[in-house]
Amino acid sequence: VLDLKRENYGEADFELAVEAAASLAVSSLSSGQPLTLYAGKTVVKAATSRAVLDFLTEVQPQEDAQEYRHLVRWALAHEAQASVCSLICGPGVSMRRLQQICLLPPADMATTGVRADAGATLTRRGSSSRRLLNIGDLTQLPRALNGVSQA
Repeated sequence: VLDLKRENYGEADFELAVEAAASLAVSSLSSGQPLTLYAGKTVVKAATSRAVLDFLTEVQPQEDAQEYRHLVRWALAHEAQASVCSLICGPGVSMRRLQQICLLPPADMATTGVRADAGATLTRRGSSSRRLLNIGDLTQLPRALNGVSQA
């Protein structure tokens, strides 16, 4: 679930969030997992990496985008059978707020909150089933997902 609310991003932050969404989507599809991407009011059920990447190259932040918590609730209502949920936002969503939003999915749904804050130091909180990440660069994402806090 990719937040598109313009006020939650600086330009570099939004680009990082889209890159993180692309990375997670390609990883999911490469593992043979089905993928549904929620970006604002757009829902993309992607069967190939190319389809999701083509969509993400065109996505833009929006002035009138839904509040992130509401977007996540809407996505969860349509994806009740999902086993994995990635929540991607910018620094306009505080880490505390993202942590609260990460509690919305059912307990048995592995949930990762990714806050894209360009230039920030990598931070990681939580367990393997509920992770909360703050990344400043895309190269930090694989390390964060694997539980490594330092380079």
